[in-house]
Amino acid sequence: MKKTILFICLVVVSEAFAQQSSKYFNVHWGQLYPVYDGAFNIIQLPDSTYFITAESNAQIPNSVVRHVIRINKNGVTFAQYSDSDLTFRRGIKGRIEPNLNINRLYSGTGLLWYDTNGVGRSVPYIYVFDTIGYFLTPLIVGDTANMKTGSIMSIAYTQNNFMLCSGGIGVLINGQLSLRAAYWKIDTLGNTIWERRDSSSTCCVNRFSSIKEDAGGNFIMLGWFNNQNNASIAERLWLRKIDTNGNTLWDYKYDEPDIDSTFNYAVLQARSLAIANDGNYMVSADYRATLLTNTSGRPSALIKFSAVDGHIIWRFNMVTIDTNYTYANAIEKIVPIPGEGYVLFGSLFDKRGDIAAFISKINENGQELWRKTFGTSVGQRSNYHDDYFFDGIQTLDGGFAAVGQTADSTFWVDAWLVKTNCNGDTAAPVANFSQTLNASNNTIATFTNLSLRYDTCVFNFGDGSPLVYKSYLDTVAFTHTFPNYATNYNVTCIAKSCNQEWDTTQTLIFTGIRLNNYEERVAFNIKPNPSNGSFIISASQATYNNVIIYSIDGKEVYNNKLVFTKGNANFDLDLPNGVYHVKLIGSSGVASQKLVISK
Repeated sequence: MKKTILFICLVVVSEAFAQQSSKYFNVHWGQLYPVYDGAFNIIQLPDSTYFITAESNAQIPNSVVRHVIRINKNGVTFAQYSDSDLTFRRGIKGRIEPNLNINRLYSGTGLLWYDTNGVGRSVPYIYVFDTIGYFLTPLIVGDTANMKTGSIMSIAYTQNNFMLCSGGIGVLINGQLSLRAAYWKIDTLGNTIWERRDSSSTCCVNRFSSIKEDAGGNFIMLGWFNNQNNASIAERLWLRKIDTNGNTLWDYKYDEPDIDSTFNYAVLQARSLAIANDGNYMVSADYRATLLTNTSGRPSALIKFSAVDGHIIWRFNMVTIDTNYTYANAIEKIVPIPGEGYVLFGSLFDKRGDIAAFISKINENGQELWRKTFGTSVGQRSNYHDDYFFDGIQTLDGGFAAVGQTADSTFWVDAWLVKTNCNGDTAAPVANFSQTLNASNNTIATFTNLSLRYDTCVFNFGDGSPLVYKSYLDTVAFTHTFPNYATNYNVTCIAKSCNQEWDTTQTLIFTGIRLNNYEERVAFNIKPNPSNGSFIISASQATYNNVIIYSIDGKEVYNNKLVFTKGNANFDLDLPNGVYHVKLIGSSGVASQKLVISK
């Protein structure tokens, strides 16, 4: 089998590259000719560069070209390598498993070829890369003599530097092909320590698509189980826990209880697996049933299973969160964020047939905190622009990176990488707010936070009071009372995101009537003005019943009831020379005017 290394050049197109930053970018790659490309795996190496695997068909029948793309932390491609051996067909969609102790990375797949009778054959196969991106000698796993087909779908390392692999193999039983779940323990050179083949079914489709090591040194495998002839009516989500020797600790097959309107059994098809922050197991699955009238679909289900015996702790269906997406949703990757919850990567199919990639965050109870979509908009009704995320990671700077594919209007499908901050945003936060002074008491202001893409907004009211923090979950308008009347206050809002990015806006608030508005808002007269302390207030409407006088620094120097005689109220006050503000309060509202005392 010929094996070569070929350096290739791809066309790089940037969609949001005006300001390169390690915080966020959005890039995709396409060949010079209209072929189908997709990026399926991403990891970040300790030097902050990204290692991405992708595929294209290169317009060669029955062939797939495998690519490794190296990208620096700012989203710029600096190395690309390809496997140019087109003799055999194999995918590279299995998750990348790194072993940086020996400078190796692994991805499971199946090596496919056709025998002299044109019948497809395959064996379990592991791609091996170094951290530069070179394709190294692959590994063929297990007893290939007694199988018709075989594929490795997931790899996990044991704590003593072995690999456990899970997948499926096909064997002939009474002339009928039976696909059985299988799992192997191998060393880093590919030597088989042991192989296990599940024999609980004699037909149909059974496999373990994911395997993870838990904190106790045991392994959990996720797959699906079907012992009926019709896969559409009897598929079951399957969890099996094994020890490092392959012995089964418990087995759990989950039967979906619902039956849809056409009397087909609803099923859960396994999609992704993660070890939860508390040591239990998180699983995503495609829920397939008729959900709405004349609308059948597969909304994603997210389920938390007990690590003790596999019972369900809680379950959340994406369709209950957003009914725009009911046709077919896929949670392709679950990433635990210790102390915060989980981030999900995948794709959303809406009722109109549009597909948008998404990143969302949930808490420990499965409640969605935020969701960001990329590419296609809901209801866009595009014939071409379908977008998917197949894999995602939390990056070293606390943000996220997702890979998949995006299609343009000519149906070129490009490999795609999106880098976000910790809130799933690809743009900086914007600080903004509005404010309204209370009509009857101008020291009270109502604030509405209009900021965008932030974790927390910090309000400083400029009056010495404590700072007020508003999270992105708190969108309710709030009030603040300033200590003095007729005073200028510089109010500042800082929008923070991921403790790294911020934007600031500020405004000057005057808690009285602004001087340049006096003439148009005067509702009474003061005569004489300037005054030596004796003056008359004349109101055209004798509906004011209280007068308050403030010094220029906002201190209250007089507060008393008004007694009008034919619309006039007399005052004889002993006030120091200076500028004062006189405020009248009554059923007519509030009015204010400047008073100058000069003796």
